[in-house]
Amino acid sequence: TMPNNLVIPPILKDKLKYSEKNKELNWLDASMSPQEEEALIKLSQDPSLPPDSPFLIAVNELIQGLRTIPTPLDVLQLQGNLAQAINTLRNQERVLQDSLDSLKLVLGLPTDILLTIDDSMLKPFQVIDPRLKSLETEVTDFINIWAEYDEDNPSTDQLFATSSAFSDLLKRVEEVGFSILDEDVEKLRKNLDTRLAELDNEEDQLRVKSDVERDFMLLEDARARLKNLERDVLTIEERIRVNDAGVPMDDETPIEVIIADDDSAELLDISSDSLALFPKQERRIELLKDLKVAHERLLQVTRSLTVVEIGTRVEEIDIADFDIPQEQVVLNAVENRLDLMNEKAKVTDARRRMEVLANKLMATVNFVLEGDIRNAGGANPVDFAGKYSEIRTGVRFTAPLVRVQQRNEYRASLIAYQRARRDYMALEDQVKLQVRRNWRQLSVQKRNLETSRLQLRLAARQYESAVDEAMAPAQPGAASRSGLLGTNLIQALNSVVSAQNSLIQNWVTYEQNRLGIYRDMGIMEIGPDGMWNDPVYRKPADQETQEELPGRQSLPDAEPDDGTEEAVPIPENNDGLGLFSPLRIRSGWDCQTDRLAEKLDEFQQAGLYRVCHQTRREKAVSDQSVSSRVS
Repeated sequence: TMPNNLVIPPILKDKLKYSEKNKELNWLDASMSPQEEEALIKLSQDPSLPPDSPFLIAVNELIQGLRTIPTPLDVLQLQGNLAQAINTLRNQERVLQDSLDSLKLVLGLPTDILLTIDDSMLKPFQVIDPRLKSLETEVTDFINIWAEYDEDNPSTDQLFATSSAFSDLLKRVEEVGFSILDEDVEKLRKNLDTRLAELDNEEDQLRVKSDVERDFMLLEDARARLKNLERDVLTIEERIRVNDAGVPMDDETPIEVIIADDDSAELLDISSDSLALFPKQERRIELLKDLKVAHERLLQVTRSLTVVEIGTRVEEIDIADFDIPQEQVVLNAVENRLDLMNEKAKVTDARRRMEVLANKLMATVNFVLEGDIRNAGGANPVDFAGKYSEIRTGVRFTAPLVRVQQRNEYRASLIAYQRARRDYMALEDQVKLQVRRNWRQLSVQKRNLETSRLQLRLAARQYESAVDEAMAPAQPGAASRSGLLGTNLIQALNSVVSAQNSLIQNWVTYEQNRLGIYRDMGIMEIGPDGMWNDPVYRKPADQETQEELPGRQSLPDAEPDDGTEEAVPIPENNDGLGLFSPLRIRSGWDCQTDRLAEKLDEFQQAGLYRVCHQTRREKAVSDQSVSSRVS
């Protein structure tokens, strides 16, 4: 008997169950961790319990039994794979934090400031709804209820309670699971024509259409199987009532069978060994088996819902289309690239310089007229006389052959012009190469995305088949499958994870190339907040609220740089500690110190640097000053 004043610790509440009817202590798990074993031993060492307490004996038998039960090879394989996955996840989380710190340094922010990633764009890639996961877990955990029953002699009350709980579970599957799938299917029906129009060839269109129709068919099949389950459960409940009420027996039925139910056998003191199988007891065993079969069928229904949801949500992932032909892409790049325009301007400048220097090489003829007008040297200074004056005329001719310096300069300008032409041609070829490469990569990534959708569908079906195979009972006389089922499950799980990662990676690469090709074409428009004016990244809500965010306000207009520097005073914090050290900035970039101070106040009020200040305040030196960097 379970001690009345015994309090079960929280770590054991979900796994340690006591059956009052069968007087059994049950452990609802295949294994026991060292922490759980220690808690169970402490529970059995209660000073109020006598040494020969049945509870203490049951606990020791339970622990010893779990220690001696060998762990199947399939379970060991899954546990090893889980441990490896946990280590991989920890390393990936560390790499993420390291990357965030590196990003802070690039942005000019302290590494100890709080920075998070907005992953809302990855929400469409959540192909399994968390509510559906919880529902499948609830259906799977329903099996724990059998551990509390005596499978050889279940009571009528237990059957009624199990049937009622199973009916409630069926309702939750219908209300939660199918409602989620109905919403996804409705969205897919509305966008199916658009989805098919995005595909380039007819083969992909037929494949997607066939997969979607198969998903719809599987959903309706799962709905029909759930309805059949509901009817079967009602039939089982009616059979339980009939069995509990008893059935009329004919005169040829042996007397042992007529009186051989639980209560009459106990009242008449009849040994069960001397009787045949009791009709009511046998029927209760069959009813319990029918409930177990119904539970397995419900598990298959919920797994079918997961497969259908993966298929529908994979098709709902929206990919930003890029329909500019390759020739137009190259033309846009040649016409709009500023660096190409600058290089073309250098060629023009080199050509003009060459023409100027070529003009200096031309022959020149100068007509020279010189004269000296003098006076007679008397008292009158303006008494000019022709006999004292001289006038000289002549012609000065310079041939190109004697212009050595100009000829050298002209030859250097010819070389510089040819270099500028070749630099321009090389840059133009490089630009064309970049955009052509991005265009081809974009085209390949778009097709890879379609393949990744199909890969994820197939991985989901593979996982469903592997689970069904693992849950199926072994056939009599069949060869041992030890280790094979675990390997199949591991491969199926890895396939699902790999397919999801491949889909996200291909989408990220696609977006990187789409961003890169707009940049390389020179037609990328950047808003005042530094974000690309693209429908994917610039939502209508962002356009309405971007001016309200202090971190997205545009910088003051720049003034001409005179090369001087000045110190800008930074406002003090309320507690007297300097939040920022004096900031040295170029006066040409921003001489409006008042507006800069207002922006720093806005940043401080918005909490942008509050974490940085709180962290560094702990490291303040004796003069109670804290310095930080701002960029």
